[in-house]
Amino acid sequence: MPNDETLRTKSIERELRVENPTARMLQRLNPALAAAFVPPDTATDTVLELVVTIETGDIPTKEFSSYLALIDRLYGRLSREGLRSYAHSTSARLLISDIHKSELEVIFRALYQDDTARLIAILLFLKSLPNMFKLGTEGARNLAEAYKSYEEGRLIRENRKHIKEAVTQEPALDKVDKSIKDKMIRLLGALLIEENANLPAPIRFARQKVKKVAVVLRRPSRPQSYKPGQRKFFLKDSDDESTKSK
Repeated sequence: MPNDETLRTKSIERELRVENPTARMLQRLNPALAAAFVPPDTATDTVLELVVTIETGDIPTKEFSSYLALIDRLYGRLSREGLRSYAHSTSARLLISDIHKSELEVIFRALYQDDTARLIAILLFLKSLPNMFKLGTEGARNLAEAYKSYEEGRLIRENRKHIKEAVTQEPALDKVDKSIKDKMIRLLGALLIEENANLPAPIRFARQKVKKVAVVLRRPSRPQSYKPGQRKFFLKDSDDESTKSK
């Protein structure tokens, strides 16, 4: 007989077969999330940045690429068209615009009115990664093999706990109604089921190299510095900290 967790997982999987329910759910959450992360007097041309700060030196190529690929897939899964359409699209894709030395920051940029909820959902998912799958694997030589050895339902259940922790411990969501947090946890849980098999390398990279993940509001210095028709992310120095909100 299937246990409650298996039935719950199958129920969410059935929902995922419907035309991109995560994007519809995210759209309903957008007003509350925008109010939590974006001040009410924010100018309409303000740029929202998802900033991932990475330790430089000996960056493992495989894990780094897997981490970026995870972000790309999450972005596609949360789009209205869904991951399949996103993957075959030739526009609105994430592009590396620049690379500099010093402390490495990976910056995903969008107008806050367009992608606030989507970037916040990715933020919370990424924050939960370092704590995922700690069921006796700290000394495991091969995280991927250990990951495969656990029963899927148990694994998802444990990882969902860390998603819940990321949501409930996020300072910006302190004053957000519990029902909104519960919906966000459910949404991220749906993404977890979709991405479960792909997580070992991103988890390993998050633990070893990611120093911080944050959302930043920034006014563009020039009108042409952001083009709404194109999604980009930037790799750059972290020297300019003066305008970063915490």
